Amino acid sequence: MFEQSANQEPRPSRRQRPPRWGLPVVLLATSLALAAHYGSLARRDAAAAPRQQVAVGTMVKLTHGKYTTAWYSFTYAGRQYRGKDGVSSSHCFCDVTVYFDPRHPSTNSLVEYKRRTWADHSTMIICLWMSAAFAAILVLALLKRRSKAEPGYSHVP
Repeated sequence: MFEQSANQEPRPSRRQRPPRWGLPVVLLATSLALAAHYGSLARRDAAAAPRQQVAVGTMVKLTHGKYTTAWYSFTYAGRQYRGKDGVSSSHCFCDVTVYFDPRHPSTNSLVEYKRRTWADHSTMIICLWMSAAFAAILVLALLKRRSKAEPGYSHVP
């Protein structure tokens, strides 16, 4: 009556289940990596902002989907450069203003570097707040695990 059927798998033991702190660790590492990435983008854009130059570019391709992306080209110092950037869905297929770093013209955008710096910095701050939240969840999970492991242990003084 209480026997398991042959085709039913036994419930995994505690050792086979992933640890409770595994997901917060992965999320913490991911959010810290994203914060570092957006921090480096903000530093790069902030360094390029004072020397940014403007050129008139030609829209080569415009795709509409979940995000609207514009491919464009522009000429600087006799060389042609290409780039792509997200644009609003109402953007037309026309000439565009391209902002670029004269030291590295291949680093270019349809958005001013000052605005890009602000957006990257804001995203970095959000990722850091998320990292703090995931770190708190990780600490709580580890404290809960420790309190279960040691019956006399209390994390409250």
